[in-house]
Amino acid sequence: MIDMTVLRVGLLREAVVDYRFLLNRGYRREPALNMVTSRYQLSTVERMALLRGVMSLNEAESRRSKLVRPEMVKGRRVIIDGFNVLMTIRAALLRRPLILCDDGFIRDISSAFEKVKVTASLYTALEIMLFSLKRLKPANVTVFFDSGVSKSGLFAAYTRRCLLRYGLTGGSVAVKKADVATLSVKGLVASSDAVIILRSYEVTDLGGWIASKIAPESLLDIGRF
Repeated sequence: MIDMTVLRVGLLREAVVDYRFLLNRGYRREPALNMVTSRYQLSTVERMALLRGVMSLNEAESRRSKLVRPEMVKGRRVIIDGFNVLMTIRAALLRRPLILCDDGFIRDISSAFEKVKVTASLYTALEIMLFSLKRLKPANVTVFFDSGVSKSGLFAAYTRRCLLRYGLTGGSVAVKKADVATLSVKGLVASSDAVIILRSYEVTDLGGWIASKIAPESLLDIGRF
């Protein structure tokens, strides 16, 4: 079993510096990551921290230019990549490591090793997300879930009922591919997925923002290394 809680920060700091240097020099991600992993004998979790958190300066700046603070969603339509956002919040609830990445987004590591499951902790994450959205006052909220996840249809139906309970206008649906659906609707996208960020005009890191408030002690700022 992978220990999700252990990150050797001192060692990781050196690895981050080397990996970022190689990316800035034009090395491809996988060979560069393999090189740094081997040099520092990184664990599986530490390797994933680099993969999710570190990028070249140009890539990081491009992504940062699209980042909209959650406080700015008032009056806007928000399109949510459901399981992506909720898994980050869930990681904070479970006190799993959170990475403040080079591009300004906060990502969890554990979701890279776990299949998404509709569990009690995910229901809790949903309630927290919707409570937070109620305070942010968007004009409309649309949440997409991947239908390949067991019980996602029931979870989407529960989300619709919760939207009404929290006084939020919008809807929720389980679709074949949530990332594709998220990109097909006009509005402010909420996700930390790299592909969605690349293809979106504006993105807000709703999950990371909420996670950082739940468990700030679990947050490791990769960018300061």
